[in-house]
Amino acid sequence: MAARPRSHKISIPNLYCKLDKRTGKVYWQYKHPLSGRFHSLGTDENEAKQVATEANTIIAEQRTRQILSVNERLERMKGRRSDITVTEWLDKYISIQEDRLQHNELRPNSYRQKGKPIRLFREHCGMQHLKDITALDIAEIIDAVKAEGHNRMAQVVRMVLIDVFKEAQHAGHVPPGFNPAQATKQPRNRVNRQRLSLPEWQAIFESVSRRQPYLKCGMLLALVTGQRLGDICNLKFSDIWDDMLHITQEKNRFKTCYSA
Repeated sequence: MAARPRSHKISIPNLYCKLDKRTGKVYWQYKHPLSGRFHSLGTDENEAKQVATEANTIIAEQRTRQILSVNERLERMKGRRSDITVTEWLDKYISIQEDRLQHNELRPNSYRQKGKPIRLFREHCGMQHLKDITALDIAEIIDAVKAEGHNRMAQVVRMVLIDVFKEAQHAGHVPPGFNPAQATKQPRNRVNRQRLSLPEWQAIFESVSRRQPYLKCGMLLALVTGQRLGDICNLKFSDIWDDMLHITQEKNRFKTCYSA
C-alpha cells in the first residue's frame, strides 16, 4: 500500500511539522541534533525554515570548532619526543620523593605535605606539556587556595611546585632556569597566635589536673624541656637511661637529653 502523500515537503534537516487535527493548523518544531529535544517554532512555515537553517549552521560551526580544537590539542601533545606532560612528570616526581623518603633524605611529614599541591597541579594542568606551563597557570592554583582562606597552604603549594620544576630541570625535561612557580608572588600569611602568659598556663593546668593524669605530666614535661608537642607525645619510659631523659626530635632528628 502506497504511503499517504505529504502536504509539506521538508528538505531542511532537523525540521519537523505536526498537524493539529482540532484546529487544522500545522505546527513546526526543531529537533536539536545533539540533545534530541524538540523546540517549538510556531505556525509560520517560512520563519520556521529560516530559524532551522540558522540553527543548523550555528551547530555545525560549533562542532567544527570543537573538532579543530581537539586536533590542535592532539598535535601539540604529540610534539617532540622529549616533551612530557604534567601528569607524566608528576608520576616520576612522586617516585623520586618516595626514593628520598626510603633513604631518609625526606621526612614523612614533608612527604605528606607534598600531596595536596601535586593533586592541585595535576587537576589544573595535567594534560599540558610541562614546558608550556606559565606563571599564570601556577598563580591561578595559588589564588584558588588563597580564596578559600588557606594562606599557609598557598605558601606550601608554591614551595612544592618550585621543587617540582627544580627536579624537572635536573632530569632535563625543561631548560635550565625554567621555573614558572618561582616567578609567582610569595603569598603572605599573617600569624595570629601569641605566647601564653603564666596565669593563662596555670588556668589550663588547673583544668587539666581534673582530667587524665598524663595531660598534667605532659604539660610539666613541655614546660621543663621546651620540646614540641609531637616529641612530648612520643616519649616512653624506655627513653630514660643513665638517669637521663633522651629525646630525638621528630622534625630534625636532633638528639638531646635532660637530667631525670
